[in-house]
Amino acid sequence: MSLVSMVAGRIRVSLLPGLCAGITLLAGIAVACWLAYKQSAYEVETFSAIKDEITAVIGERMKDHELILKGARGFVEGSQDVSRAEWRSYYQSLELERKYPGILGMGYSAFLLPGEVAGFEQRRRDEGFGDFVVHPEGQREIYTSILFLEPFTGKNLRAFGYDMMSEATRAKALHSAIFSGNTAMSARVTLLQENEADRQAGMLIYVPVFRSGMPRDTPEARWQALEGFVYSPFRMGDLMKGVGLRDRDLVGFDIYDGTAPREQALMYRSADYGVEAGRERQCSISEFFGHPWTLCFYRSPLYQQQLSTHSIPLILSAALLLAIAIYFTMLSVIYRRHRAEQLASKMTAKLRRKQDELEVIQVRQERVLSGSNDGWWEYKVSSDEAYVSPRFCEQLGLNGRQQVWPLAHLKALLPEEERHDVLSRVRRILVSRDTSFSLELRLKHAKGHYIPLLARGQIDRDTSGKALIMSGANIDLTESKRIEEMKNGFISTVSHELRTPLTSISGSLSLVNGGALGDLPEAAQSMLGIAKTNCDRLGFLINDLLDMDKLVAGKMRFDIGVHSLTHVVQKTLDATQGYAEQYSVSVVWAASEEVQIEVDEIRAQQILSNFISNAIKYSPTHGQVMLKAERCKQAYVRVLVIDQGEGIPEDFKPHIFQKFSQADTSTTRKKVGTGLGLAITKELAERMKGGVGFCSEEGRGSTFWVEFAVAT
Repeated sequence: MSLVSMVAGRIRVSLLPGLCAGITLLAGIAVACWLAYKQSAYEVETFSAIKDEITAVIGERMKDHELILKGARGFVEGSQDVSRAEWRSYYQSLELERKYPGILGMGYSAFLLPGEVAGFEQRRRDEGFGDFVVHPEGQREIYTSILFLEPFTGKNLRAFGYDMMSEATRAKALHSAIFSGNTAMSARVTLLQENEADRQAGMLIYVPVFRSGMPRDTPEARWQALEGFVYSPFRMGDLMKGVGLRDRDLVGFDIYDGTAPREQALMYRSADYGVEAGRERQCSISEFFGHPWTLCFYRSPLYQQQLSTHSIPLILSAALLLAIAIYFTMLSVIYRRHRAEQLASKMTAKLRRKQDELEVIQVRQERVLSGSNDGWWEYKVSSDEAYVSPRFCEQLGLNGRQQVWPLAHLKALLPEEERHDVLSRVRRILVSRDTSFSLELRLKHAKGHYIPLLARGQIDRDTSGKALIMSGANIDLTESKRIEEMKNGFISTVSHELRTPLTSISGSLSLVNGGALGDLPEAAQSMLGIAKTNCDRLGFLINDLLDMDKLVAGKMRFDIGVHSLTHVVQKTLDATQGYAEQYSVSVVWAASEEVQIEVDEIRAQQILSNFISNAIKYSPTHGQVMLKAERCKQAYVRVLVIDQGEGIPEDFKPHIFQKFSQADTSTTRKKVGTGLGLAITKELAERMKGGVGFCSEEGRGSTFWVEFAVAT
């Protein structure tokens, strides 16, 4: 053979591998370009969605505050003369500090002409405020002295008697409210309640109050009918924290007063990185009650880290390596094809061994698949290895063939924060006498996310009960979890939409029942009492749903600190005393040695209040509920709530701490409730590194307990 023929032959041999390698490399480049395009589009879409959500949430919160102030206006206009005690009672019935954190309070400012100021001041002094004056001093055409402001404590006392018409920014908003006859918001101001330690920009929302029966269809008529203003002051930092915005770590935002992002008009900045030079911002103007705000949004440093992908360099590198591998592999196959005959006999023997192993695996597979058609597996305890089926691998996005995995491989697929708990439950199953099991867990998919699975099956044991083989099948719970999330989202949305109108209804019913409209017929009083009772029940349900939604979403914040156990228990007893008297039940605290516990005080009181109120509700008339504390373990104290009720049915005990669980689910049940209280209690205790439990015997009462961590 000539040299030319040899070269031509080698070129022909290399042509096909080179063509395949080139196609592979081009495919990798195309995939990388497509991924880069999708990533860019996703980042833009995500940023826009978060920006729109933040704007919408702020808008909804401002609407909520407007509804609250309009409800207060209706209260004032519907009453001939509101007393300070009535205003305080109305404010407390709204529970604004709990439902709308960030609001400094709610007040009422009276409209005065110059000739009415002296008499107004004297009436306040007659009420017991001996040094009361309308301030600041000075002659003005009109005055608006703050008469009520709840809570009437602390820094809010500075505003008592203040004339908001004396300051230009506030006066402009007040005139706007009168001119429009509706809600108005002030520009950026420094509130009287402000201090130097934590100085924040502020603003106020006003709703005018007019005298009943007087015309108000023109600005002039509204001036003649003007009686005063209901208003709320806000510190912008506290207001934004209370709104409960999500994704603040990904997208930051600034709020400027007016229609331009001027630094001197800054009202709120969510993060310090918003002032970094060169950071791109997207600004838009939102109008609230006729006053414009400029909202500027910008991506956080974490935004790029979480949303950017590192897959493109990997794809290109993988494509290049794969192309090289294909090229040399095909060359190797072509050049060594003649060796195939020599290896045929060896391969035949190897195939026979593989066939024998396959028959053994098929026997195992038939045994497991007899009860399930999902991804199956079999764990052999003695060898610490697991056989997994092709379907098992497909569920995790892996190569769909039967494999033998060491236990360490399976452990690595578990989420790090759940690994210890899952392995502990598996060990408890193995050492028990059970022959079947059911276990929920999550395993890591090849693409990086986690797949929720339900593993269930059987355990083969020897005559002594020792576990030999654990066989089971995995059911993919992704769809059921998605449906559950949709259900939780629906419940959360409905609860939020119901809470604001329900607050107004409850406040109005409380005032009517309290005699704000005078004496009512006995039949009307009975019907209003029923309405108030059912309104309160609906309020409790909504509050429980919102608490559970926050716990499930991980949005509930805990202010863990060191508190006295006796103090926490005593405050809870004071809060439930009226409920106990309603049922003619006495609550006794068997005080123990002083113990300091590490808890969120409000949440600890909520746990104890749930247990105590349940104990009272299910105790007989003139019964007794006993509270006592005892040390348990090394660093925990256990508080027990013991009642004299009928006890818990045996078949209901496994469901006692599940959501919406009630022993009596009939429409005629005697004890009402949401079925969420104990589920929320369990979640709260576990979030504070504690726990709950109970013991009960039918006909002989129940004992519920909670464990709190002892401060070291």
